[in-house]
Amino acid sequence: MRKPTPEDFGLTNDQVKSLTEKRARRDKRREAFCVWPCVGIFIFAGITFYLSKLSHVPNSIVEIIGILFTSAWIVGICFGAGLIIGYPLLRLFNYVIPEPKRYRTLNRYLQALAQYEAWFIRTQEVFWNSLDGRAFEVEVTNLLNRAGYPATLTPGSGDGGVDIVLGDGTIVQCKAHRASVSPGVVRELYGTLIHLRAPRAILISLNGVTSGVLSFINGKQITVWDRSRLIAMQKSLDKYFVPTQ
Repeated sequence: MRKPTPEDFGLTNDQVKSLTEKRARRDKRREAFCVWPCVGIFIFAGITFYLSKLSHVPNSIVEIIGILFTSAWIVGICFGAGLIIGYPLLRLFNYVIPEPKRYRTLNRYLQALAQYEAWFIRTQEVFWNSLDGRAFEVEVTNLLNRAGYPATLTPGSGDGGVDIVLGDGTIVQCKAHRASVSPGVVRELYGTLIHLRAPRAILISLNGVTSGVLSFINGKQITVWDRSRLIAMQKSLDKYFVPTQ
């Protein structure tokens, strides 16, 4: 599946940005026209009705506080009622007034882009989850290099807990575990970091880490990446993902 581009829909990137901003301003104007008058009418009606039912003028602080408290309660209810009526009115307003052609074109592009991104995330989650330990290290190394992080894969054995070394000396450890990584792993990585006198370390865990890991690395030169970080990095690089075979 190819990532849709504005050109596929007869648009440019500048036009997409401009139309998106214009429509956002238009939507705010429509909201101000449909929703907030409803809110104001409900609040005014509610307070007016309440005040009309007062049997006498308050003559004590306690009564004044009680009236203010009740008024605030009524305002809250009327505010919610105004929203409940206003937003369906806004949707009806938007339905009755057709979108200009340029906005319909923008909608088709954004919908196609959203479908692509949902497909991309779904397929990449399947891809990353299918990798075993060494294949995961290889794919992470390739991704880091394409993202501008000069990365070297270490030998498969005798690596001392270091799977990848970056150009600035940062050490990287990869874990393709099917469960979240526990603190024991990151403690060993921290020991390696100290022993090698590396500037920092990155733990790339396919399925994240436990809260104990996050507590342990607080204040230390260790960063944690998960599958979502890898997919986000890949999305920023290519129109679509072509894994290394």
